[in-house]
Amino acid sequence: MPKKIWFYWLQHFALLWLLINIFNAVDYAYKVSIWGPLTVNADLTPITVWQMFVIHNFHRPDFLYLAAVTFMIEFNYRYIFKRYHFAFFAAGAIVISGLSTSILIYSNTGNYPSNLVEPMVGISGYALFYVLIREFFYQRLYKLKVRADVSETQLNNLKQQLNPHFLFNTLNYLYGTALHENAHITAEAIDMMAAMMRYTVTGAQETFVYLNDELVFIQNYLQLQKQRVATDMQQQISIDINVPESGLKIAPLLLLPFVENAFKFGISTDYPALINISIKLHAADLTANITNAIIPGREKAKGTGNGIILSKQRLTLLYPRKHKLNIAATDTEYSVSLILNLN
Repeated sequence: MPKKIWFYWLQHFALLWLLINIFNAVDYAYKVSIWGPLTVNADLTPITVWQMFVIHNFHRPDFLYLAAVTFMIEFNYRYIFKRYHFAFFAAGAIVISGLSTSILIYSNTGNYPSNLVEPMVGISGYALFYVLIREFFYQRLYKLKVRADVSETQLNNLKQQLNPHFLFNTLNYLYGTALHENAHITAEAIDMMAAMMRYTVTGAQETFVYLNDELVFIQNYLQLQKQRVATDMQQQISIDINVPESGLKIAPLLLLPFVENAFKFGISTDYPALINISIKLHAADLTANITNAIIPGREKAKGTGNGIILSKQRLTLLYPRKHKLNIAATDTEYSVSLILNLN
């Protein structure tokens, strides 16, 4: 059982135990001040508040009963209320109240109880009250944390936007210089690089972007990757991106780690390269198939990089039950097959 439930149960039990003992002490002291000694010791001396505390906590197992009740309530909150319908939680609260009341009355009288209604209502009411208060403060703290995270993210984004302005100006200068020197291939590469950087600074900050914008980014990346390899190796790189214009959206940079992985671990000047990339759209289902040869000696080609791990996590969080990802690796080939529903 997770450590958290033990931690919160101990907190719950300690706080309730303290409040009950304070209430009993104040109540007993108040009654004694009005009506005089209510109970006496064997030597006829009045029982003090401290003696009453010792009786309740050491001579009688009240604290054990309280520990059991608070644990059941905590378990019902964490494993029923948090995971299932409220009706299951309410049923659990009733079961806990009945069981707790039976134990309490039987331990005090030695007989099974005949009337459980009032104590059951009290314990059920407390279980409900505890959950409402606990959830209220949890939601408050969660919202404060989210606001703090958003503020920190906005600040980080602002910091990240300071340098790109300088870089864009520099790339524009290099682009103009390349055109002036008739280096059209270099100018085209610089222009694609500027477009990719602009996309990562602006579009990639959104939760979802238009699919066609994302694929333009992917195509620019692929074109730059092809330019960095030898001409004879370019013939071994097959790219088929057939996606019509649509209003569908996708999480930004979701496909990039899979594409990047193919070039990172599938290109070598010493071994034949083989990269096949196919991205197609059928209705709202995006299909991506990426295959690359595994260069001998590159163990990471089996997909243990952080980019692949993060992409899997993003798919799980953003597209639950809307994606199917298969990754297969042999001694010579690594392949990724992704089907993603964008509705």
